[in-house]
Amino acid sequence: MAYTEQNLTVFHSKITDSDFRRFSIYNGLIRNHSLLKIAVFAVLLCLFGWCNYHTGMPLLCLSFVIPGLLLPFVYLFRYMKSVNRQIKTLKLTKEAKEAYTVGFTSRGIWIHRGDENVTLDWETLDSAVSVKGATYLYYMKNRALILPDSTITLSDISFFRSLLSEKLEQRYKASLLRPFSFKDRTPASASV
Repeated sequence: MAYTEQNLTVFHSKITDSDFRRFSIYNGLIRNHSLLKIAVFAVLLCLFGWCNYHTGMPLLCLSFVIPGLLLPFVYLFRYMKSVNRQIKTLKLTKEAKEAYTVGFTSRGIWIHRGDENVTLDWETLDSAVSVKGATYLYYMKNRALILPDSTITLSDISFFRSLLSEKLEQRYKASLLRPFSFKDRTPASASV
């Protein structure tokens, strides 16, 4: 499919350590709702502690409030440490490193990384998410291509996003049992 059809566009994705860190935070904490679960956990434990304090059991109150406040911080610290370990394993730095080449055709996409060549139809893609500075193209539930905007020219970004929107929206209309989304949004904390 990929090499016999005319490519609509081709991107040579170069990734830095900050691109990977932003993707990991988005995928691990925001997309999978882990951050929300951590917040609910902390609020519930603090609420149990508050209830125990008002019933005259301050020691039991502390046994709920302290873990409710500390465990989320420990989780986030360990998560970020794990992300930094992955960055070190992948040998990513502030300098952009060639990751893969992605080509888009009318029937799907092709990915070339090292000796690997993979072709995917539009129907097999899970979703695409545009955030500030990058687009994450999920080809499986938890596997995505990181396409930083810095590797795409400004005119190509609008074409690329409209192409993704068109191709994934066609599929969404065709498959109501398993909806796929193209979300164009900017997270509130862009410095992550």
